[in-house]
Amino acid sequence: MKDFNLPSIIHRYFLEYLPRHKGLQSSTIRSYRDSLRLFLIFVAGTHRLGVSELVLEHLDYPAVQAFLHSMEADRGNAISTPASVKVVGT
Repeated sequence: MKDFNLPSIIHRYFLEYLPRHKGLQSSTIRSYRDSLRLFLIFVAGTHRLGVSELVLEHLDYPAVQAFLHSMEADRGNAISTPASVKVVGT
């Protein structure tokens, strides 16, 4: 039987899936790690739980929407297009 608890899923994602199956470089994996860390801390805070108390069900679509809104509103982050990319129709 497979283990589907959140820490196990995250562990396998970072140590198996990203480097072995997707072939991502360590710098990209660190970026993913940092983003996931911010997300987990945010979700834990909204549920008044510790990060270690989160379960997979806490990481739903509304949580992602609230996190992204918070990143834009509270931290000033935004989606950007690199200046070197030419936008069609401009």
